[in-house]
Amino acid sequence: MYWKLKSLTLMPLMLWCVLMSSPVEAHSDPVRMGIFTNHRLSRLAVGGNDLTILGYKQGMPDSLTSNYFIVRPGSWGKVVGTLADAVDYDSLVVISASEITVQVNGYRERVYRGRLVCQGRPGYVQPVAILGIEAYLTGVVHAELGKLSHPNLWKAQAIVAHTWLMKNQGKFAHDGFSVTDDVRCQVHHGLAPKERQMALASAIDKVSHLYLATLKDSKPIEALFHANSGGALMPSAWYFSHREYLIAKPDSFSINCPQSEWHRQLSVDEWVKVLATNMGCDIDEGFTEFATSIQQKHRRETLAYQGHEIRLRTIREKFQLRSTWFWVNKVENGMVHLQGKGYGHGIGMSQEGAYHMAVTGHDYLAILAHYYPHTRLLTLKH
Repeated sequence: MYWKLKSLTLMPLMLWCVLMSSPVEAHSDPVRMGIFTNHRLSRLAVGGNDLTILGYKQGMPDSLTSNYFIVRPGSWGKVVGTLADAVDYDSLVVISASEITVQVNGYRERVYRGRLVCQGRPGYVQPVAILGIEAYLTGVVHAELGKLSHPNLWKAQAIVAHTWLMKNQGKFAHDGFSVTDDVRCQVHHGLAPKERQMALASAIDKVSHLYLATLKDSKPIEALFHANSGGALMPSAWYFSHREYLIAKPDSFSINCPQSEWHRQLSVDEWVKVLATNMGCDIDEGFTEFATSIQQKHRRETLAYQGHEIRLRTIREKFQLRSTWFWVNKVENGMVHLQGKGYGHGIGMSQEGAYHMAVTGHDYLAILAHYYPHTRLLTLKH
């Protein structure tokens, strides 16, 4: 079952082999990643070997050294470090030749390789990690894939992550950083444990200069991905607008995976009421029958009843369902029993599907050709 793709990917792979030899000139800036951006931090513990801390205020910066210090908010949007006699600084820049650890109450210690800037904000501290592209990509691949481990999967995810970054870097420039470390951008929780970090770095180093581009103008694509497609990809037009490379197509690689199927129980009254409200329908016997007998053999964009429509995306968001591909399995004891397929929006690369491809012998080129057809792989010359 998992080798059906082989004959379908020959042309894209041949095309990519030609295009990869033609580098695109570009400047690779460090990634400015805001960390813990959903929290107004009143305390931040920073550690590392032989740290150099530059305290910026008017004039030349103060240069300090330490292996551990605490950063807290100062007055008027400043920051204060415990090693500087309560001096207010506009920002503190932490430099290390090895690694920098960051500890926030309620979270595991995170480790970064690069620089750390602690920006002063009114009443809180905003830390920003300054990372090279490899450090950023390894962190994203580690956090986004979790326990899924295979070199070709890592390479595919790294190229997708690099493409996303090229398309979206600067998304949060007005906040003093380029991207965040959470689901609003790409998840990044610092370096992986040592052995995994070494394996990730070895795999990703070979592809960190590559990105997916459109055939028409060689610009980075919208590199969307999700956990599991359930066996069929959804076109991007159902969520935002059409992209020739984000299309509906079968995805047998995502079948029989841990997140291929799901089940959910909801109150019949709540289910019917929410659907009726959002569709502009009255709740009567006919509508209740419609709402409690929904079927979806194949992926659909909308549901319709007597001229009224609702997007399945809306239903998913209202009830926080795992996907838009669901149906009513049964109604029992006042509960609607939903059954569904997939996890996530279903657009672009299925991570579990990509993992299945990798472990059954497909390389990262085949993975990307399957999930992003009508694209080409280009080299970014750093």
